[in-house]
Amino acid sequence: MGGRLDRTTTNCCKGIAAMIIMLHHISFRVSNLPVYVKPIWYIAFPIVGFFFFMSGYGLTCGLLQKKNYLQGFLPKRLLNIIAPYFIVAITWIGLEIIWGGRHL
Repeated sequence: MGGRLDRTTTNCCKGIAAMIIMLHHISFRVSNLPVYVKPIWYIAFPIVGFFFFMSGYGLTCGLLQKKNYLQGFLPKRLLNIIAPYFIVAITWIGLEIIWGGRHL
């Protein structure tokens, strides 16, 4: 790939960043957090920027390799975005109903 990061590396970086971001959001819902979790509050904001940087890096590399890379980009990936969103939203609403609005 000529000195570029490969897809596996960028996907791993984005996955780790996404997990840190989720832990950050969960940490606001949980009281009495262990001390080792508190640094997540401070590093999550730069991690979001890193996630978007890695996503943009992958898009740029794909565009440089194939000129028509972005043609049909949204329809190809729309299901990958919408399906997990609805799964998480429906699960969260179900938990809210079950717990009666009480949070973790």
